[in-house]
Amino acid sequence: MAAAPLRVCFPFVGDTIGGSHISALTLIAALDRTAVEPRIVVHGDGPLTERLRAEGLDFERLPLPRLVGRDRRWSGHLAALARTAPPLRRYLRAEAIDLVHSNDARMHLTWALPARLAGCGHLWHERNRFGASRLARLLLRLPGRVAAISRFVAGSLPASARSRTSVVPNPFAPPEATDRAACRAALLEALALPAETAVVGWFGNLIAWKRPLLFVEAAALLAERLERPCVFPVFGEDRDGLMAEMLASAERRGIAERLRFQGFRQPVWSWLAGCDLLLAPAVDEPFGRTLVEAMLVGTPVVASDAGGHREIVASDETGLLVPPDDAEALAEAGARLLSDAPLRQRLTERARAEAPARFGAEAHAARVTGLYRQICRARDPAAVALVIADLGAGGAQRVVATLAGAWADRGRPVTLITLDDGAGEAFALDPRVERIALGLQGDSAGPLQAVAATLRRIRALRAALRASGAATAIGFVGATNVLLVLAGRGLGLRLAVSERNDPARQSLGRPWDALRRRCYRWADVVTANSPGALESLARWVPRPKLALVDNPLAIPTAGEVRRRAEDFGAPTLLAIGRLDRQKAYDVLLEAFAAAGCRAQGWRLLIVGSGPERAHLAARAEALGIAAEVTWREHVADPLPLYASAEALVLPSRFEGTPNVLLEALACGCPAVVSETAGAAPALVGDQEAGLVVPGEDSAALAAAIDRLAGDPALRRRLGAAGPGRVGRFALERVLPAWEALLAPGTPKASEALPIQAP
Repeated sequence: MAAAPLRVCFPFVGDTIGGSHISALTLIAALDRTAVEPRIVVHGDGPLTERLRAEGLDFERLPLPRLVGRDRRWSGHLAALARTAPPLRRYLRAEAIDLVHSNDARMHLTWALPARLAGCGHLWHERNRFGASRLARLLLRLPGRVAAISRFVAGSLPASARSRTSVVPNPFAPPEATDRAACRAALLEALALPAETAVVGWFGNLIAWKRPLLFVEAAALLAERLERPCVFPVFGEDRDGLMAEMLASAERRGIAERLRFQGFRQPVWSWLAGCDLLLAPAVDEPFGRTLVEAMLVGTPVVASDAGGHREIVASDETGLLVPPDDAEALAEAGARLLSDAPLRQRLTERARAEAPARFGAEAHAARVTGLYRQICRARDPAAVALVIADLGAGGAQRVVATLAGAWADRGRPVTLITLDDGAGEAFALDPRVERIALGLQGDSAGPLQAVAATLRRIRALRAALRASGAATAIGFVGATNVLLVLAGRGLGLRLAVSERNDPARQSLGRPWDALRRRCYRWADVVTANSPGALESLARWVPRPKLALVDNPLAIPTAGEVRRRAEDFGAPTLLAIGRLDRQKAYDVLLEAFAAAGCRAQGWRLLIVGSGPERAHLAARAEALGIAAEVTWREHVADPLPLYASAEALVLPSRFEGTPNVLLEALACGCPAVVSETAGAAPALVGDQEAGLVVPGEDSAALAAAIDRLAGDPALRRRLGAAGPGRVGRFALERVLPAWEALLAPGTPKASEALPIQAP
């Protein structure tokens, strides 16, 4: 028999309507009624109740004598709690409500205590920067889970809430088709403007932190730059009394007749689609609904690089971001977009393609339903938690993102738990993956602080594991694996750890090395991605717990590789990886300086970031090769680099199974690798898909580089063999081994095949 749907109460005041209410109603409409029965409760009449009636949504009126949080003194707060908590507790019990989902500050404060007293679950959905009131901090301790609409908002929450917090962006349900030409014609007709007029819109209530006065200043500067008529319609309510100031500013700047106040309009889609450009100058915007709405209808976006904006717009990819509070930069970027049709098309096409997967209502409803289940029920045997320090640039992070997406595709609930604050994602996560960022990464000033910080991380990680509802947790990379084992003991979880390098060659520091040797024995399974690392682990982990599990790899077609190639302008050697001692880029620079191919115009491209960046740049300068070495930061999609380079160079002092090499071979890029680079020599074979040189030997590396540079036929032969060498790492072939980690019966190390030529 199917389980009864969860009864979820959505309380609202009812007297106003804004972005938080629209997001909540979009969620309610998208919920699967076989899984969730939404119950809408309002405490008064107003714009929200009018909208509910217009949309035919059932709701209950539940008048209250007062709301919590309106008083300034604790005596008033306590009186409000005393008057509201008993009737709300009775309502929740009488209606057999499983969970309360609150969506704005007044409802958070009013319903947190009754939900706890009634034994209900509570999802506190923070849609603004968290208020610093003592009452809010106190009541925030009561809900089982917290949802934040952006990492920016999550970062404003108290540390005590981080382990219970998931970042869940707002949902959107745009019309199936939007005729931009028709929308633009209708808007121009409504404004009585000629067809050649450029329409640059403001969408948002007139609130100080949204910077409406900055919009007027930027509009005036933009009007000076444009060679055609322009108009600046303003869509939104005047909540802070700023309309008069905007008009006065526009009058002083000579654009008063171009500023057109349109009031609050819903639905917003046709008005946004009618604009040629959206300017969003807000600073510390919790999320930025209008940016997503513009992206979904194909309107180009210029926004301030602040708050939640930077989590929505990838600058120069899906829109343009400019420094905050900079009218000149806003105007310059706006003029650039309005005058460059190919740029507009590139940005809007990518934005329109990516936004539905990231912000679609159905994906959002599925994620929130998963949170409901985690709050209300025991662990889901199919659910898995992936634990890693961060989602920055690195091979382990790419593996995590790939696995999370593959499991989400197959309907498995996935939670990603990171120690950082969630910023700086190098790899895009599938929108169905839950993300809990603990915000506890950082260096300690001394041993005592380090111990205290470690204990805080263990406590927070333990709480996050409980909140995830997962039956299995998999950790990635040394110190994080240790924290996972310590945090997960006694929770009834299956614990797996994934070692990404050979622990005999990579020290974590004396205390962590000792902890790793002891704690790994307590895990249910310990994996490595190379036979050498597995043998090192066997010195202190029982062999029945060991397993060789390959990295998953998305293998492109030959046609895709050809299409994605970029023009480097010169034959180029490629090196990708973190700029630290492990990668031996100092040896690579010495070798490139000695290589004869430089005389034929060959160049070296190094992609990555890390602590040795300045030292390596100085070394290249000292060797006289600075002009021939190009440095790039991490790129999310390196395929064009592999497709364009003549060869990959991997001189590492130690590795596990390097993802960079797998990706390069899959793209048909030959490689030069060191003997010390973990599984790399076995992957390329004996001159099968690349050349192998001794580690730490710059002369041998220079000779191998020159050999490849001088023999195009050899490069073609080695490159052609690459895809066949890595076929065993294809996602569909590797995923079953990862699946085996989630249940008893993991293969023993002795049963795992070593890496060998296909």
